Amino acid sequence: MSETLSDAEVMNQNQRALAELIWAIEMSQGQFKLMLVRCNYITLRDVLVQQLQQECSLNIQKIVLEPTVKQVYSTLGDRLGDEIPDALMVFGLESVIALDAVLTSLNQVREEFRKNCPFPVIFWINDEVSVKLTWLAPDFESWASLTHFAIAPDDLLWALKEENDHLFAEIFAAGNQRFVTNQEIFGKRYPFELTLALQDLEKAKQPLSPELQASLQLVWGRDAYMRDRMEEALDCYHDSLQFWQASDTKGWKDRAGAVFHHIGLCYVRASERDRNQDESYWNQARQAFQSALDCFEEAGRPDLVGQFIGQLGEVLRQLSDYSSLQQLAQSAIQLHETLGNRVQLARDYGFLAQVALYQQEWDHAKELAEKALEILAPDPQQEQYQGLYLLLLARSLRQLGEQEEAGDRLEEAAKGDPEDNPHLYIEILEEWRSLYYEQSQYVKAFDRKQERLSIEQQFGLRAFLGAGRLEPQRQARSQPMPMESPGSVAVEIVASGRQKDVERLIERIRSTRYKLTVIHGQSGVGKSSLVQAGLLPALKQTVSGDRDILPVSQRLYTDWAKTLGQLLGEALAQRGIQIEAIPDSVDRVLEQLRQNESNHLLTVLIFDQFEEFFFICKEPEKRLKFFEFLGDCFQIPFVKVLLSLREDYIHYLLAYNSLAGFGAINHDILSKNTLYAVGNFSTADAADIIRSLSDRAHFPLEPELIEAVVADLAENLNAVRPIELQIVGAQLQTDDITTLAEY
Repeated sequence: MSETLSDAEVMNQNQRALAELIWAIEMSQGQFKLMLVRCNYITLRDVLVQQLQQECSLNIQKIVLEPTVKQVYSTLGDRLGDEIPDALMVFGLESVIALDAVLTSLNQVREEFRKNCPFPVIFWINDEVSVKLTWLAPDFESWASLTHFAIAPDDLLWALKEENDHLFAEIFAAGNQRFVTNQEIFGKRYPFELTLALQDLEKAKQPLSPELQASLQLVWGRDAYMRDRMEEALDCYHDSLQFWQASDTKGWKDRAGAVFHHIGLCYVRASERDRNQDESYWNQARQAFQSALDCFEEAGRPDLVGQFIGQLGEVLRQLSDYSSLQQLAQSAIQLHETLGNRVQLARDYGFLAQVALYQQEWDHAKELAEKALEILAPDPQQEQYQGLYLLLLARSLRQLGEQEEAGDRLEEAAKGDPEDNPHLYIEILEEWRSLYYEQSQYVKAFDRKQERLSIEQQFGLRAFLGAGRLEPQRQARSQPMPMESPGSVAVEIVASGRQKDVERLIERIRSTRYKLTVIHGQSGVGKSSLVQAGLLPALKQTVSGDRDILPVSQRLYTDWAKTLGQLLGEALAQRGIQIEAIPDSVDRVLEQLRQNESNHLLTVLIFDQFEEFFFICKEPEKRLKFFEFLGDCFQIPFVKVLLSLREDYIHYLLAYNSLAGFGAINHDILSKNTLYAVGNFSTADAADIIRSLSDRAHFPLEPELIEAVVADLAENLNAVRPIELQIVGAQLQTDDITTLAEY
């Protein structure tokens, strides 16, 4: 934005640009014309789009791209079907997660637009997308006309004030039920749009009011909190708090309360990270949450007291201050009954149930837990809050000798989503394990333990998994986590150097040279972990030319055709493609694989732990049927196959090397072009892995201890087996061994 333009001049320029854009659209009716419209602010864009549709004589269709989109051209084709609109406006490129890959593929299919789109196509973009288009899709961009819209400084200030009020309204509405993120509040274009707004205001020499500056400190603090930078977040919060506390405006007392609440959340998170000082952090959290409630009281906002009081109750429970917890819950019940908040009211009875359990009043605890469940029962949308009360009910039932019913309640509680509250889900699994062990059901107890360890690994709460298979990263909803996005490659894969293997395997899949890849290695080197926690999540975020990649992973082979059909249907459903259930028919699976080709999909069939196939399918005719199916898959252009198995089972593959369909791989199933070896870790890599995983889970190990562990593990091989590293690491964490002396 030019520093010399006034608000009126900016508005006049926008109106002229809009008139020219409308004229260009109308003159291009019936022919392909590519137009780029650059507008950095969604508020301005919405006004301009509304005006454009009112003043343009054509019927312009709008399509908004989802953040998960992988291909623009095929997505537009699917959405339009056979319809040919007068003109098409496309929104959402700035929010696409895999933007670089999407723009690169856009450049590759530009001729398809000219051939099949006899109408103007208008892409609304911002500066960030515009720059990337120039670098990643220069051919596509060279075809386009460009229209630019700016925003007047006064309008920008007004929009910021509106967003400021919106920020606190959303925080108050969410209360202590969950942390609503800045992106949820401000939209998908945050923080790009906010950063640009501040730059534009600085250029226009428009100062921010102290109120806006204080709100920005809160915003930056919330960003730091979500990146798990607690010290940075606390600095921002205290800077914000200075203004709200010093202000004489009574209406801003509630905003001071909101900042105190955020300060308390930082100390809660700090207690989770530092076990040596957790009680100190819990006490600081208690003070902050109490200060927040005091501010809401001073502001005359009992509704906000009701919204946030439960967080203080949780802190009191962590501090085992059951006397104070009982008093708080009893006073909160009256408040929440008046306000009619069922979720918070159920939580109050949950607190009282925990007090009763502490006091060993088992019947009373059972009644209180049932009361909490009864309060939530009328609203099926509140099922996510039932897990805690089912757990409390199960604990009381166990003490009353009703083990079977306690198990039923725990099974019901475990149906919840771990992402709602992973710590609670882990508690449920541990209680379930303990119950099974008490009943001498040791196999089921072991299964629950393994499930608990897996959940802890997925959510970054455990450094080492032990003798289990790694899974992709997951993140609790709105919980701070400074790592990868949910569903991304596990940090263990990245830290171990296996990321290079993931990248090489993806290149093989995208290349036309390889129809089959056989991943092999000794038992325990981490083949399944590489596939499940590395390759699979990476493939879901990858495109190949103008095609989405559809990975389908299978590990069960009792009825392999039926299982594969089910997995294929589920994978398509996740992409929004609904199909009829695939029957137990190899021909129907092959038919669907061919249909995937026409849906712009590259299907990757992954058969993991494939040695199990030879254990299960012992009859020669059943084995032959599977390999004939593979041969048929090799004949379908956009289907790739990966087999992952122990290297001592590779020779089983040779029996089928001469099948007709294997001509696609030159009847050379054990060639260098087919085999992909996975080995053990070097000692240097093993030390880096231990250090990275322990730091991530806030389980710091003494450097001398890491050296000693690696030396012991590598004693015979001069290398470290991944499974042994995980087992020893898990034992260190279980026994809380962090120093060489303890080791």
